[in-house]
Amino acid sequence: MSLSDSERNSSILREMQRTSLDLIRIYNPTDEDFTIVWDGYKHIVPNKNKDTGYGKGMRVVQRYLAMWYLKHITDKIITEKQDAKIAQLRTKYEDAGIEDSILKAQLEVERNRSLRTDNEQEVKKIAEVVWLGIEERYGMDDEVVEQATSIDQRPVHEKVVDELTNKVYKKKVEPVEEVEEKKYPINKSKNKLEQEVSA
Repeated sequence: MSLSDSERNSSILREMQRTSLDLIRIYNPTDEDFTIVWDGYKHIVPNKNKDTGYGKGMRVVQRYLAMWYLKHITDKIITEKQDAKIAQLRTKYEDAGIEDSILKAQLEVERNRSLRTDNEQEVKKIAEVVWLGIEERYGMDDEVVEQATSIDQRPVHEKVVDELTNKVYKKKVEPVEEVEEKKYPINKSKNKLEQEVSA
């Protein structure tokens, strides 16, 4: 039995809505807090040295907020790299006595594709650091729906998010310290009592 077009579209929209509410753990590798503003509400992702209850530089947010964060934090990091490269080249050109050193530095950086916000390799490299993985899947008791296939014409950031979709954040578990019998003599007498009763 196949689904009609309207049923398929409804199923796809329902699945998109469900997955948008998954909880994703994100990380801020910068020295400044990053604020996500969505629908008038602020969600602060602490800097890499600050812990607000999720771990240093970490925050858990819904997938749609994580996707917004990924786009904007990667753009910010790449733009900061661009600015640093322009400043370095400008100083180099000024020291060499070249006129219009700022313009020449900007043109050289623009020609270098690795410092562009649409460079897939650079975005992917940063995304693997900032997108730690799924903390909790929303509504997994719901029925599984059929997924539609199509030609992928989405922006780079969305493609990278899809590649990271199934990355699960693994919490570190501290080993439990075992109780020594010598420290607590009550355990010795319990063992002796068990031996006496079973004899």
